[in-house]
Amino acid sequence: MPLDLVNLLCSRLNVVELMRLSSVCKAWTSLPTHSMDDKKAWPLLLQYSKNSSTCRLYDPIYGYQYSCEIKELESCEKIWSSNNGWILLSRLNQSPCILNPFTGVVVNLPCSNLFRYEFWNKMIITSTREVIAIYYSYPYVNIYFWKPGMTTWVVDEISVHFQSLPILSSNFIFLNEKLYCLDVEGYLRIFDRREKTMQVVDDLPDQFEYEDGCLLEYKGDIFCVYLCYNPQQTYVYRLDKTDSGEHRWTKIDDIEDVTIFLNRRATFAIPSPLERFANRIYHPKFDGDESEHLKSFLFYCMQTRSHHPPKVYGLTVPINCVWIEPDLQKTAEKGLIAEMAHGETGPTVGNSSASKPDSERPGKSASKAKTSSENAKHAFGKEEEGFRGYM
Repeated sequence: MPLDLVNLLCSRLNVVELMRLSSVCKAWTSLPTHSMDDKKAWPLLLQYSKNSSTCRLYDPIYGYQYSCEIKELESCEKIWSSNNGWILLSRLNQSPCILNPFTGVVVNLPCSNLFRYEFWNKMIITSTREVIAIYYSYPYVNIYFWKPGMTTWVVDEISVHFQSLPILSSNFIFLNEKLYCLDVEGYLRIFDRREKTMQVVDDLPDQFEYEDGCLLEYKGDIFCVYLCYNPQQTYVYRLDKTDSGEHRWTKIDDIEDVTIFLNRRATFAIPSPLERFANRIYHPKFDGDESEHLKSFLFYCMQTRSHHPPKVYGLTVPINCVWIEPDLQKTAEKGLIAEMAHGETGPTVGNSSASKPDSERPGKSASKAKTSSENAKHAFGKEEEGFRGYM
């Protein structure tokens, strides 16, 4: 078949179908690198079984599900998080690793007694493929850092009160050498790696009873999504800083052309792949059972302030699942391996990106923070030219 026709066909395929097409023959293996429109590559929900290579991928937009084999998951004990197409997993009697299931690239992390005896409490992978592992040893929180090119872990120890311990079911965000997480009462805790301190943002947004909360980072800002089922509402807040340097939450009433995908292991905000799916917050839940081919995923519409489908109870919640962004065209597989093997070395670990000035932050002005209503209107900003749309 002429490649022009193949490229035309590719423009009508989703990510999983494109992956299958590229494996038909050797001449088509490079198709994803020039045929896939970034705006059509939204996150998929990956469901796995412990110590099994068989897994499922769910398309939240159109509701399709796919069965697939990922050999590297055979020894998987648990998937901790995902970011930029990579998943972080622990393995039986082995050190943890990060894996790109779309390319098959595996990067083994340094061994440690912490991982050998499975004493860790939380692990995350950042957008720059750094890995952070958290281990509680009262009254301390031990934070282990690793980044590509390092052969050992760097350990930071922070003393905390028991009441300040972050809730393990919540996701963590690491940005500009600070670790953000929610505690058991819903307050934001910020662990500063440079200062070896912890601060609390006790400005709980509203007096409501929430059932869950998820943190996310988008274009350098921290957001929190609070889920309330009585009444059935979802609230979005952005973390701002006052002139005095104090943190505060600003309520966001509209996320405009952005779509959010919620999960305790990984929560993402991306420019909406299609306009009709914008201003939505997708949950890892769907109507119907796992045997049905088409799924109707639960989402919350910020414009109508309602859930679709209307019921939030009685839905199927796949166990052992995580959102993952398809990564088919960022860099060549050899380049990824080279980056991991020959990355920077040294004791410095973390996101080296400097904080953006207010003039470059979505929903901010250069002079001062806008009012709450103005912030709500322009909370996420517009898609930047060349921005891939993944955190």
